[in-house]
Amino acid sequence: MKRKLKRKPDPRPHPEYRTWKALKLEVEGCWRCPLATDMKIFGDGNTNAELVFVGEGPGKDEVRLGIPFVGKAGKTFDEILEHVPLVRSRFFITNAVRCRATKLDGNRIADRTPRWPELDQCSPFLEATLRFIAPRIIVALGECAVQTLLHDYPRVRQIGIGMWRKTLVRREKLIHKGTGARVIPTWHPSYVNRMKSTQLFQDSVKDIRRAKKLLEAR
Repeated sequence: MKRKLKRKPDPRPHPEYRTWKALKLEVEGCWRCPLATDMKIFGDGNTNAELVFVGEGPGKDEVRLGIPFVGKAGKTFDEILEHVPLVRSRFFITNAVRCRATKLDGNRIADRTPRWPELDQCSPFLEATLRFIAPRIIVALGECAVQTLLHDYPRVRQIGIGMWRKTLVRREKLIHKGTGARVIPTWHPSYVNRMKSTQLFQDSVKDIRRAKKLLEAR
């Protein structure tokens, strides 16, 4: 898929988003970083949910269909949810960046990991989305989501998701400062799919079950 014509990045600061509609309109019209295209994927699901999933960014299939987590990563995600079990109507899902991050791979356009400046530029949109929904639990799918939610790129990058899961999460609660929600880090479904690892799949099921149990414990 060809990217749309790029514009010069818009340096304007983010305004205060007073309504959900105003936030969506601002996302759709954003050209604040070189990543921007005219096709943004805002999010999908229950806006009154107590559970929010945050991924990395849209891929080719997400841009084509306009919904987060479809295609190969979405299929793996749905399989994980089936094992929990958890249905999509119980949560909202979005990404750390709303535009597709791409690179040239030979003669084709391929997905890539968003860079920190791109995550930083899109972070106010994620923060505003989370403030409007006000979830109790946020499941961070992959490093980009954890980096953005905790505003700690170097530490997350150095430690990695595996260590966040095995050590830090057991000793301390990870809290999203903007909402006070508990953050549960886990593997990104695309990584689980790429590694073809039963262990990573089981880890993901276990982490999301943990999030579900925390929601049910009142």
